[in-house]
Order: sequence, then C-alpha cells, then structure tokens
Amino acid sequence: MRSYTKTLDAIERIQDSLVWLLYVAMIILVNFQVFNRYYLQWPIVWTADLSIVLFVWIGFLTSSNAIRRRTHFRMSLLVDLFSRGLTRKGFELFAVLCIFILAGVLIHEGFNLFRQGLQEISPGLQVAMAWSYAAIPLSMFTSFLFAIERLMVDVVPGGPPTGEEIR
Repeated sequence: MRSYTKTLDAIERIQDSLVWLLYVAMIILVNFQVFNRYYLQWPIVWTADLSIVLFVWIGFLTSSNAIRRRTHFRMSLLVDLFSRGLTRKGFELFAVLCIFILAGVLIHEGFNLFRQGLQEISPGLQVAMAWSYAAIPLSMFTSFLFAIERLMVDVVPGGPPTGEEIR
C-alpha cells in the first residue's frame, strides 16, 4: 500500500503542477485576448478556443485531486454528524461507490468522445478536439485510482494508515 500511496502522491503533485501551469496560462491568454480585442481592435480567435480547452483541463484535473483530498462533492453534513463508527463507514463507502460508478461511466464515454474528437477540428486552434476531450478519461482514471485509496483508508476495517488520511 505504501508504494501505491507514493505513486498517487506523485500523480497528485503532477496534476497540481499542471493545474497551476494551465491556470496561469489561461489568465495570460484571457488578458491577451481582452487587450487585443478592446485596445488594439484586433481580435485573435485562437486565444478563446485555447482558454476553453485549458478551462476544461483545469476543471477535470482539480475534480480528480478533490477526490484524493476528500474535498469532492458529498453530503458532508451527514458524514460529519457521524464522526466514528459503522454509519460513517457506510456513508464513506456510498461516496466511494458513487465515485467508482461515475468515474467508470466517464472513462468509457470520455474515451468514446476522445475517439470522436480525433475527427473534429477546433475552428480557432485548427487542432483535433481530442486534445480537449482527453481530459475526461484521463482525469477520471486518476479519480478511480484515488477512490481505491479512499476505499482502503476510509472503509476497509483496519485499513493501513498512509499519512494522508487527514486531508
């Protein structure tokens, strides 16, 4: 389990770094686009398309990392009411099972969308839309890996402590 956790630590760090890089790039692109459009009266179409692609990647990568950090959407009020015991484990198990189901569906459908995107061209960037669609199956795969860790730490009785339990 320790090597699995270390691998997931590396994946999380890579995704975090990528999110920050994409975020900074998106801010620069949007400001560049606004400056060109309103001050130079010279709109550049590809900047809008690239900003949308970056936004999609940021959204999916951060949702994946949120699963690892236990900050993903769930009914935390109910889970927090039961700080210990079998009921809390039941809620945690339900949350992890929902993640497994959603990630599985999105991996499958995202891969289909990716394959379809190989035939579609972005009008502004003139590249395959698959670059944008690849965020879905990739981030859902890492979500699935993170959910396995959540299952081992939160639900399995006597699950091995990882040092990352309290995030």
